[in-house]
Amino acid sequence: MKISLKDKEDKLKVDQELKLKKEKEEKLKADEKLKKEQEEKLKAEEKLKKEQEEKLKKEQDEKLKAEDKLKKDQDKLKTEEKPKKDKDKLKADEKLKKEQEKKLKAEDKLKKEQEDKLKADEKAKKDQEDKIKADEKLKKDQEEKLKVEEKLKKKQEDKLKAEEKLKKDKEDKLKADEKAKKDQKDKLKTDQELKLTKEKEDKLKEDEKT
Repeated sequence: MKISLKDKEDKLKVDQELKLKKEKEEKLKADEKLKKEQEEKLKAEEKLKKEQEEKLKKEQDEKLKAEDKLKKDQDKLKTEEKPKKDKDKLKADEKLKKEQEKKLKAEDKLKKEQEDKLKADEKAKKDQEDKIKADEKLKKDQEEKLKVEEKLKKKQEDKLKAEEKLKKDKEDKLKADEKAKKDQKDKLKTDQELKLTKEKEDKLKEDEKT
């Protein structure tokens, strides 16, 4: 059976609509998956940040305790009255002091590195949140665009239907004009035949009289 041009156009429209719908669904699924992965990553970063803050607080508490102990030891050495200090004891105290100062410097360095890491983590988190917002905006813009495209597509379909109707109306009018023309022609022919017949009858009557 021969497929009409309209059937082909209708099938093409249906195929395009199904393809567009499938692409939209796949895009939405991908967006949802990406959003879920980003949320899970943010949760993991929050957990890591909390652990690092707790660790940093613990280290700062230990540092304060060590500083307090060092101060007490130094105060004790100052207040202790000794007529003479052993040379080896002085050296040991100096060595201990240097080691404690070295330890404090290392702790300060570690603290700074941890603070820098926390700042970097905060920035990464903000960048991630900005990206999620941008993705959400892009998704919304795409949905708006799809709505506009759907609206435009419907307008085009309505326009096509109107054009098809106008074309059909023109064809119907043309057929009606052709029929009217043919009816007029047939009527004219019939009138001429009737006139000719009447003239013949009148002539016969005239001939009969004579």
